[in-house]
Amino acid sequence: LGIDGAISPKSETRLIAIKDVFATPKINIWPSNNVTEADNVNITCTGKKNPSFRGPFEIILKEGHRILATEKNNEFVSYLLRSAKINDSGIYECMAESSTVSKKDFRHVYVGELFSKPSL
Repeated sequence: LGIDGAISPKSETRLIAIKDVFATPKINIWPSNNVTEADNVNITCTGKKNPSFRGPFEIILKEGHRILATEKNNEFVSYLLRSAKINDSGIYECMAESSTVSKKDFRHVYVGELFSKPSL
């Protein structure tokens, strides 16, 4: 109803479709995110870009502040963690970025001891 109680004319309806620049990236860890010291661990990061998006696009794989691998205008990056050590345990992050959008996925990696500390 309008201010004077009259019924206002029906507004025009428009459907607006908003497309994502890219999907949320996915991080995969093989053979598992729970490994033992000296195991090799393959970490991959995949981001699916919208085919209609023509801007710059980057995939970044990092652990903490350390960048492990990066690819520009590619939808896949991988990193091989050779002979894992206890201090390789942590949060590994997969990021997909453009100039205006950033999305991420993360996984914890746990590296267990191969041998326990001997006691006397």
